This record gives sequence, structure tokens and C-alpha cells, in this order.
Amino acid sequence: MAKKDTQSDLRLLMKAAQKGDNTSYAKLLREITPIVRSIVNQRWRGRREMVEDIVQDVLLSVHRARHTYDPRRPFRPWLYAITRYRVVEAVRAFTSKESKEIYSGQDYLETFTDNTANSKEVNLEERDLIEKSLRKLPKKQRDAVRLVKLEGLSMAEAAVKMGMSVSAVKVNAHRAYKSLKTIMAVELK
Repeated sequence: MAKKDTQSDLRLLMKAAQKGDNTSYAKLLREITPIVRSIVNQRWRGRREMVEDIVQDVLLSVHRARHTYDPRRPFRPWLYAITRYRVVEAVRAFTSKESKEIYSGQDYLETFTDNTANSKEVNLEERDLIEKSLRKLPKKQRDAVRLVKLEGLSMAEAAVKMGMSVSAVKVNAHRAYKSLKTIMAVELK
């Protein structure tokens, strides 16, 4: 049984779509959707909504850029380039959004810990809330917060103490801040 030459098929479908063949264009979009989803899913495993959003962005980009495709050239590299670009853009947007959320959580925790854990006269209720919230975190996140926020170590010092890289400590601390923001909000209700 001969293997289907999908590269050629996709190229021909795009060529027909460029000439206004809507049936070919619809078939092309159906054919490339699983390809795009597979590529995007490699980066965003476990985040189905994010994968589907990026797939839609890629399909929209293909639509907008279809006039730039040269039918004499292979189709997949053109599609992969668009897909990679959209994945990178999504990572940047996600990272920027998550950073804002993390830092707002960090500010909340800094304010909370600065006013409680580091003062000589600690309100027992506040200390209990902090300890109870910290116990709900994974060990690495809990350790990062304790060392950096409660013991006042620098990220570098905490990294040495935890046997991790500075960036790994930062990741664990930021994840902890985000989780603590949610946990403490629930506990304070």
C-alpha cells in the first residue's frame, strides 16, 4: 500500500484555495488542524483551552497569510513557521500575564509577611494562618517561601540551602506566591 503524499496534497489544496476554491480551502483547514494541534500540544500539554486558542490563532494566521504561500515550495515548512510564531507569541503573552498575577500575589504575601512574621509581636492568628497556608503547598514551594520571605535569605542563599538553581527557587517561590494568594483569600473569608 503506497503512503499518501500529504505534503503534495496540502500544497495542491492551498494552491486551489488561493485561486478561490472554497471546497479545497475547507478541506485544507480540516487537514491541517490536527497537524497544528499536535505541534501546539507539544508545548502546552495539559492546557487544553490554551491549545485550542493557539490552534485557532494559527488557522486565522494561515487565512490571513494564504496569499504569501508559494505553491512551488513545500507547504509544511510554511505552516510550521506560522505555528511556531503563534506558539512563541502565546508563550510571551502567557508569561507576561502570569508574571503580573504572580507579582500581585507576591506583593500580597510580602505585605502580609512583613506585617506579621517578621515583627516581634506576632499576632498568633496571623502566624497560624501563614503556617496553615504554607502546609498546603508542595515541599519545594513551602521551603522557598520560608527561606526567602520568612527567614530573609536572598534567592542565591536559598538556592544553595535547597540544593537548587536560583531560577528553580524563583519558579518555586513564584508558584507558591500564586497559590498562597488563593489559599489565604479562601482562609480569610
